[in-house]
Amino acid sequence: MKTISATVLLTIVVCADIFAQNGALMEGMNPSRTNVSPAPSPVSLPTFEVIASNVSGTLKRIAADGSLILSDGATVSSYEKSGRLRWSQNIVALLNGAIVDIAIVPAGPIYVSSANTLTALDPDSGEAIWAQSFGANSGNESSPLVVDSKGTVYFHTGSTVGAAPEKLTAVNLDGTQKWEYSGRTGRGAGGVVFSTDESTSYLLQPSRSEGGGSTIVGLSAASGEVLFEAACATPGRVYAYASSNRLYTGYDSNNLLQFSPELQSCSVIANEAAPQTDEACCAGLR
Repeated sequence: MKTISATVLLTIVVCADIFAQNGALMEGMNPSRTNVSPAPSPVSLPTFEVIASNVSGTLKRIAADGSLILSDGATVSSYEKSGRLRWSQNIVALLNGAIVDIAIVPAGPIYVSSANTLTALDPDSGEAIWAQSFGANSGNESSPLVVDSKGTVYFHTGSTVGAAPEKLTAVNLDGTQKWEYSGRTGRGAGGVVFSTDESTSYLLQPSRSEGGGSTIVGLSAASGEVLFEAACATPGRVYAYASSNRLYTGYDSNNLLQFSPELQSCSVIANEAAPQTDEACCAGLR
């Protein structure tokens, strides 16, 4: 059993209401992955308090009401912000594997994913909402879940050994498939990022072979239709959609690429030999 430190717990409780007011929908704090937080910096040393001990698992998400969602890879647990356990559910059988990620819909379900399967839990009881879990693929890899403002969840799956295709699947609140895009890399680890208005989702498509042409694809969030793609070298995973309507991606050589929103052009704006000068970029990737 692992004990979560008082420092981590209290700090998160203090910030929970601030994040909830601004719609902390996904990993990175929002679908555009700008990682911008409205929480002010502390001006004095806070007083910490242990609110729960002998807690199994690690903190994954904070709900809009301040509930703390934890997981140990097999079980999802919900604690009140006071530290009282609300419920705990072992969902390995539902997911056909270990838990990979958790995402929360404000005033909606808690989405939980494994490498290839997705389910939705009732935030009050932890019981499964859908009659059957959503099996998106047969592979062994998936990326962090993305949830838009309507509660649609985007599930990117694939395989590390080429045993399953790459898929990006949009799943409705009721567990039905909205659309599915079949990628060409076979991998499912790459994250998905949305434009500010949530009309377009962007997906990196690194080449399978060294020296091959990599692309970045823009998909309609409504239909999954390919809107455009750019054949720029994009082997990295660090990227964000900034408020300046630019998409940024970085990669192993320490270069930083700037894309126009319609992906018709890209340019290197920083590398290891040149200092970073684009403030929108820096804010977007912090």
